[in-house]
Amino acid sequence: MGSEGPGTMSTELATGVAIGVMVLANAVVGLSLLRTAMRTRRAPELLIGLGLTGMGPVSQALTVFAGTGRLPAGEVDHVLHGLAALGTTIGMSCVYAFVLLVFRPGVAWARALTAAAIATLIVSNTGSVYSLTTAPPEMHSREVLASWGVVILVLFTLAFGWAGFESGRYWLSARKRMRLGLIDAAVTNRFLLWAVASGSAFLLGLCLTLLQLDGQQITGNLVPSLLTMVVSIVTGGAMYLAFLPPRSYLAWIERRTGARA
Repeated sequence: MGSEGPGTMSTELATGVAIGVMVLANAVVGLSLLRTAMRTRRAPELLIGLGLTGMGPVSQALTVFAGTGRLPAGEVDHVLHGLAALGTTIGMSCVYAFVLLVFRPGVAWARALTAAAIATLIVSNTGSVYSLTTAPPEMHSREVLASWGVVILVLFTLAFGWAGFESGRYWLSARKRMRLGLIDAAVTNRFLLWAVASGSAFLLGLCLTLLQLDGQQITGNLVPSLLTMVVSIVTGGAMYLAFLPPRSYLAWIERRTGARA
């Protein structure tokens, strides 16, 4: 019989709820954007929709079901882990592609950065799958994947740091143009929402990277799960308002802008 106390069970329950909320938030917004992209045929909605879906319901949910980071290598479901790694690769690649397409189209260094990041994502996620498959069955999966996990978290942090910087830069420029009547208030607010979403994800990536480097468990741990849940809600909500704003929200933006004029 197990000897788990009430504290351990409460922590596991809270962790499960946090992961569930995070997966749901990403799924709702990501699938909504994909549905919109099918109708509008626009790339930004498609890329962010794939990004949120790949990194949320696909990667995170399958990681939990696979047992990655919680079980010995021999007990992890390698098929589910491989699918989770694929979701991470596609999702994060789409974030890099989004920043390139929207903010730096045709810029040589941005294209090189995006290509290098995507190539590194492919190598690191493939390496994680191979390492887990060939590791001694009794070795804990967390130890097997530690180095690969740091690389992937750094790429996550870089992606959203870049997105947040570009969005914030455009927002500051758009505010000046809006005062001159050269740009719409809703468009200006969209850049702000992108900056909020990307900036919060950047801070999450930075925190998780530091925890990973400190040797702490990320998968199935309460604090990282709660941080990820909160950021997922903020990121998902901001992206939803940016791409699929309700009329009431747009009206509020116009009233708010008019009151300041």
